[in-house]
Amino acid sequence: MRITITQSSLDDWMFYLLCLFSLLLGITVAGANIPLGLLCPLFLYRLYRDPPCWNRLRDLDSGFFITFGAFILATILSWIFSEAPAKGFPMFINYYVFRLLPFFCVLFWIRDKKRLWALTILLIASVSITNIISIMQELRLVLTTSQHYTRVSGFIGIMAQAGLLSAAVPLLFLGTVFRRRVPWPWAPPLLFLISILALICNGTRGAWLAAAATTLLLFLLLLPSIQQKKTVLFAFFGIVIVAISIFVLSPTMRSRLVSIGNMNDNSHAERLYAWTGAYHMLLDHPVFGVGLGEYEHAYRSSYIVPEAKMSLGHAHSNVMQMFAERGALGGLTFIAFWIYCMFFAIRGWKKTRRPVYLAFLSIVLSVMLQGLTECNLSTVVVSKAFWYSLAICLQWVALDETPAKRFLA
Repeated sequence: MRITITQSSLDDWMFYLLCLFSLLLGITVAGANIPLGLLCPLFLYRLYRDPPCWNRLRDLDSGFFITFGAFILATILSWIFSEAPAKGFPMFINYYVFRLLPFFCVLFWIRDKKRLWALTILLIASVSITNIISIMQELRLVLTTSQHYTRVSGFIGIMAQAGLLSAAVPLLFLGTVFRRRVPWPWAPPLLFLISILALICNGTRGAWLAAAATTLLLFLLLLPSIQQKKTVLFAFFGIVIVAISIFVLSPTMRSRLVSIGNMNDNSHAERLYAWTGAYHMLLDHPVFGVGLGEYEHAYRSSYIVPEAKMSLGHAHSNVMQMFAERGALGGLTFIAFWIYCMFFAIRGWKKTRRPVYLAFLSIVLSVMLQGLTECNLSTVVVSKAFWYSLAICLQWVALDETPAKRFLA
């Protein structure tokens, strides 16, 4: 008996798995891997049975795929020419095949506006659920122990939540500004306030700076042309007032904020040591670097400085990690990709005044800024969410302007 699967049912199952993935992504790493694993065979079968229209992908934005392709090519060369290519292969598959599977699914086959809207809502809900959990964790610690402040993150880890929040805060700022386009206008301001509180409880200083800088840029881009100037001003100064109030009331949080500028801080010093090691790796391996996935071994065996007290497994910076592992070729293509993404977003906003371009800019800029002091793209949750949300934005750009596209367009 031959079982046939219609294209419609296959698309439905892929969409349902993406919905589950969206809902679990910001809550549990293991849970999100279940729908992602089930999606793999369906993805391969769909590729075999009905390959995507490559010309359409190119038309989405050729510059994005050219710079992205150049970066992937540089990564492959770094892996091939490394001293241990067998070690780099599974890392490449994990980082740029498995984690990018939802990215390609959305770009290839999610063309229905209602489905794209559903994925967006579920992804926002996922991050917001973790934010609420982390705030409850902080309240429980304050009420049941003598500690006035402890860094919390829900169930996904401090740095994972920090990476998500660095983008969620400016994105929800956008949602607050354009809240009239949302079915529940009260939701974006509420979730925006929750994300601010969660970011403060998380305590990651690089994420604080990234979220603040990205939100400030959005504020400056929106202010000259937006009709609801009072809404923009209220949303922006609301975050300032809430944040200042919390830092004034909590001496522990205030001291952590002040420590950002303290270069004698131990975490700052360890980052500088890691960057020094990455710089020397680049000098010794200028073209392809030490090889994909080889930073940890190279740093601990040959490049760690005597003053370092921690034997770190990464460079504590996306940029320095890329230059160390993948040489000038990988580092420069990585930077070129980031710059082009920002150019694409700002150009699109100025030409069309469509908020989706500002959403795209928020994701790129916030992750890039936080990634200056943290290897956030090595974090499984952040890397999946980053590529996935970029694909959603690109599809929003590709779809025609209609009333159904209410939140990001």
